[in-house]
Amino acid sequence: MVESSIIPINRHDNAVTRSIACWVSLFLLLGPGKFNLFAQEPEDAILKRLEAAISTHALAFEKAKNGLLAELEARIKAAAASKDITLQETLTKEAAAFQSSGTLPGSKQTASAVTTYQRGVKAATVELTAAYRKAVSDLTKLEKLDLAESVNREMKQMMERLNADGEKQRAELPEPLETARQEHLKSLERARADLL
Repeated sequence: MVESSIIPINRHDNAVTRSIACWVSLFLLLGPGKFNLFAQEPEDAILKRLEAAISTHALAFEKAKNGLLAELEARIKAAAASKDITLQETLTKEAAAFQSSGTLPGSKQTASAVTTYQRGVKAATVELTAAYRKAVSDLTKLEKLDLAESVNREMKQMMERLNADGEKQRAELPEPLETARQEHLKSLERARADLL
């Protein structure tokens, strides 16, 4: 029997057992502080990561907004070039309403741009929500419960604000878009009836 300073090892033990015994001996000699495999991120790093996610969300939101505005401007120019004054006025009003109050445009010409905007905002919001949840989880693991609760409250307020903005935009759904949607549903029903 070979004697180890801490753990006795039999000669007939396999290499895995000896390896494990060596690591355990080293761990016990140096102390658990040197081998903290489950080291936790300090709270400052967690909060900085959350601040970065908030900044990223703001940039993504601004990018989506600027993309929609650029599309509106392009459509306005195209309407002016084709001398469609009615469409030009409609698009100009929609652009102004979007810039001033966030009301989404409702004309058929801007439907794809509005969808792209909504997808961009939703993706950014999902990422921000995940960052908030990760921060709350990490702070809870660090037993910083007051700070975790504060971050959780901030997340809920942010979600309420974003949901309220979304509800406002849906409530203000412009009439032409809603009419187009209703007409599409009626045409589907007619087609279904013709098939039967």
